[in-house]
Amino acid sequence: MIVMNTQELVNYLDELLYDSTGKHIDSLQVAILKGVLNGEKYQDIAKEYKCSASHAKDEAYKLWRLLSQTLN
Repeated sequence: MIVMNTQELVNYLDELLYDSTGKHIDSLQVAILKGVLNGEKYQDIAKEYKCSASHAKDEAYKLWRLLSQTLN
């Protein structure tokens, strides 16, 4: 069984998305991934990132969609 910590998983997903899209994940996407993996709500992630909860939620939706398409 492979066990990854949060940063390792973020790095893996970044590499995966870079291979697929040619773009690295941005800092808000990293904050979303780490926050969700640590059980935070979008409102908490937004507060830490200093953006609105709706912006964090919109960006999360785009990230989940991109990951879903990449991973099939």
